[in-house]
Amino acid sequence: WIPAFAGMTSFILASCAPTPSNTPAGDYTSVSFYFCAHPDDCLLFMNPNLYDDVRHGTNKVVSVYFTSGDAGHGTASTNNHTPYYRAREIGALATNRWMADADDHDPVPTSGEYVAHINDKSITTYHYKNTTTYFMRLPDGMYKGQGAEGTGQQSLTRLKNGAIHRLTTIDGSASYEGWDEFVETIRAIITKESAGVPRVAVNVTNIDTKVNVGDHADHTYGGIAVMEAIKPYSCIAVAKFENYVAAQKPRNLSDKGLYKEIGSFAVMTAAYGNELYDNTWDDDHRIDLGRNYFTFMDSKESCGF
Repeated sequence: WIPAFAGMTSFILASCAPTPSNTPAGDYTSVSFYFCAHPDDCLLFMNPNLYDDVRHGTNKVVSVYFTSGDAGHGTASTNNHTPYYRAREIGALATNRWMADADDHDPVPTSGEYVAHINDKSITTYHYKNTTTYFMRLPDGMYKGQGAEGTGQQSLTRLKNGAIHRLTTIDGSASYEGWDEFVETIRAIITKESAGVPRVAVNVTNIDTKVNVGDHADHTYGGIAVMEAIKPYSCIAVAKFENYVAAQKPRNLSDKGLYKEIGSFAVMTAAYGNELYDNTWDDDHRIDLGRNYFTFMDSKESCGF
């Protein structure tokens, strides 16, 4: 099985309301998971793969964002309007809707926010067409994984290394009592969303620090958790992406792929502006556009979750 993204030129063979009723599993032939540390990571580092997977109608796309990307502010507002983490979530959701509606001209009402109960944890979730989005709302661990003073120096890095033994979301909706419980929750999301769908693919950060040199600690440790979660399942295909380091490499997307990536990111950053935050259409972010590097390990097995 080759997922929708495998045809990209970057392909390298070696990547609240009550819960709404999801599209019946029998209507999907595959499910693609996108695991990202912050709400813009999937667009910057895993696109246009994400776009193409969303546009593939019989493919279910599940995006999971580990941290809120709150930059140490927690749930506080820094503009007397919308908390920064919410602006980032709004941007991610606006982009999902844009991708799902692209060339479709058939928008539907959104289901709104609901709370999914996974592994005894409450996780804010949204559903739109063939997309499902989980916001785990963990504190931004900051670049080196040291955590932020405003959120109690909490981070995935410190949880994994044993410096802390509990990691609590910024909104107090859930706590993870140790690293293993966090990994188990990721695994539970995968098995829940894959139920009845034979073909499963996971898109995740490449955790090899010799490949992703100088990466954000949240990227790395989020990726480590995913790789531990899927270790028992040989039926899952895996795409491992390069992040910041890809900016040092030549642009490798076709014009068509570049348009998809630029459009997706533009929608997200415009949403920040709509919430009265500075948009991120700047050199530090635009340098990542046009580059898409990953390795892909396919699986010939069907999953039976």
